[in-house]
Amino acid sequence: YCLSNFHNYIDHHCEQLKSLERHTFSLTSEFTFYTYQFSKLREQMSENFLPFFVREIQKILHFSRIFLFLRVIF
Repeated sequence: YCLSNFHNYIDHHCEQLKSLERHTFSLTSEFTFYTYQFSKLREQMSENFLPFFVREIQKILHFSRIFLFLRVIF
């Protein structure tokens, strides 16, 4: 009985680790995507870059706020 409990415990933590890994991977790919977008933007814009950039940052911040909100819910 103890052993099966222990196995369940380990399985549970393995699942948690896997989901954490998936989560980290998606965050990493998101970050890579944003970095890529940013470099593309920097190439495209020279003069009117700043206001545009500020808007983009606001969007990203808004997105991360939503993300944090979701994290709190689940």
